[in-house]
Amino acid sequence: MIFDFLHRLDQFLTLFINSLHSVPSDMFWMFVSEKTTWYPLYLIVLCFLFVRLGWKRALPVIIGAVLVVLAADKLTVFFKDVVVMRLRPLYDTWMLQHGLHWLEPRTKSLFGFFSGHSANSFAVAIYLVTCFRMDKNHTYKALAFWGYFWAALLAISRIMVGKHYFGDVLVGCASGLLIGWLIAKVVCALCERYIIQEK
Repeated sequence: MIFDFLHRLDQFLTLFINSLHSVPSDMFWMFVSEKTTWYPLYLIVLCFLFVRLGWKRALPVIIGAVLVVLAADKLTVFFKDVVVMRLRPLYDTWMLQHGLHWLEPRTKSLFGFFSGHSANSFAVAIYLVTCFRMDKNHTYKALAFWGYFWAALLAISRIMVGKHYFGDVLVGCASGLLIGWLIAKVVCALCERYIIQEK
């Protein structure tokens, strides 16, 4: 069966990526994967929104960002716990027997398709990059690079700590990009139509 083949391929890819670890890298990936690590960054971006877009556009963008996170999170939970229900690697006996290296403690969340961290990070990245570009005075190429780099680090960290398969992360990234882009387009259109573009 094609699904069995894809699942086995996903297992081998995950084990290969997960095997590329050392003591220093373990500490790094745990740091990256921890949600609280990024709170200062979120605060900086929040301030940056007001500086570059002005409060009239920053406020709806912030509301939209909350909707982006909620949408990505709810969709992830629906697929993980209702539709797919595939065990996380660290709960899979075959994965453990074949050398899965897991760092984070087990939780009550047994299922992992698809990755909420990956979906949320890529959704927020593309959403913010798109919204910042309402400011026509800058291209925000650096923001785009570092935003997607940050999102990719978070996504990879989920494989390295043993919480997700490669496929979980890949689908999470794609879903997040779609959700973030769609909501960004709606928010930008509303801002352009109803809000005077002044700081």
